[in-house]
Amino acid sequence: MGYIHNPKLLFLLGAVALIQRFNLAKNLNNKTILCVTVSKNWGGGEQFILDLCSNIRDYDFFIAAPEGKAFNSFDNIGFDVIKINSLKKVYKTSGKWNFNSYLKILFYLSLSTLNLIKIIIYTKPCLIIANGNLAGLYSLPASIILNKKLLVIQHLIYTNKSVEAKILNILKKKVERFVAVSNTVAENIKSIIQNESKVELIYNGIKINENNSISFNVSGTMKLGMVGSLLRIKGIDLVIKSFSEINPKNNLLLNIFGSAADDLDSINYENELKLLVNRLGLNDYVLFQGHEDSRAKIYSEIDIAIIYSLIPEAFSYSVAEAMGYGKIVIATGLGGPKEIISDSYNGFLVEPDKPKMLKEKIKYCIENFTSEELIQIRRNAKKTIEEKFSIEIFKKQYEELFNSLLCKK
Repeated sequence: MGYIHNPKLLFLLGAVALIQRFNLAKNLNNKTILCVTVSKNWGGGEQFILDLCSNIRDYDFFIAAPEGKAFNSFDNIGFDVIKINSLKKVYKTSGKWNFNSYLKILFYLSLSTLNLIKIIIYTKPCLIIANGNLAGLYSLPASIILNKKLLVIQHLIYTNKSVEAKILNILKKKVERFVAVSNTVAENIKSIIQNESKVELIYNGIKINENNSISFNVSGTMKLGMVGSLLRIKGIDLVIKSFSEINPKNNLLLNIFGSAADDLDSINYENELKLLVNRLGLNDYVLFQGHEDSRAKIYSEIDIAIIYSLIPEAFSYSVAEAMGYGKIVIATGLGGPKEIISDSYNGFLVEPDKPKMLKEKIKYCIENFTSEELIQIRRNAKKTIEEKFSIEIFKKQYEELFNSLLCKK
């Protein structure tokens, strides 16, 4: 009891308490977020990071990414991006995970853990955002070791017995929230992890075209368009075949914006598509435009957007962006697109296994493009994006989520 009355000890204890309080306040005021992504190429996940870092001004963002197109794009824009080549995306072999794939994941996981620990110590983030399941797995050990809160953004849909589902169940023990980009994804994640409180629904945000008027094609050529990575599940070959059956084609073009993804099957698929176009004699009518950063440029070359995914899409930037630009959209009625489009109100839904139905809907839209019905559908499309899927709503919901998580003790 005598020590309590020691002035020197009291001063020392007071100084320690003051330092602790200062450090606590410093941590609470820390507004740095580290985003971790694993893709070399640009896709929906990378667009999500761009939208997040560009629109939420109250936080400072660092991005950890492997070298490639995505890294270069972030760097050119001016973001604080750190190259970690061990953040590699691992693909299935012939549609299946094999022993070699597991070894690759373990190897990259160990390297990424060491690299991320260094980056976290350097950047001192209050929160880590993993862009996808694999990025979440790579971020997990470092977040545990350094006691950092972890969010994992979910852009995909998984089966209950898949390897990805097993990763989700590993992650759920540490992750603060799985943020789903659509209700389809949210319900899928809930069914796998059996914990609704861990799942948050925040739709991806779309920057609305500032031109509020509905533009009309004045070139005399009707331009159909597809936007996105050249993946087999996108049904691009079926769209090309349907297009080939529409006559006459003298005043029609099909613009395909996008490039192959990292995996071998996507590269092979791109080659198959070009061979198909050549075999059908469509080289003057089907144009592969490659990757294009400017959305304004893309949608100036599209009158009718076609998104014919053969499996449920998680969200579909292509659907929402085209609608935001006031385009007629034809999409398969699965997953995210079905949450955005109300058939014949703000776009059209078709079934994925009925290319004849797709062809008839394309013909209908071409023939009635300037009708009052389709003009109103285009107006409704823009209105839907403005009211439900705007970048402003996206920003507000993420700010609320960050504030709620970082205020929690």
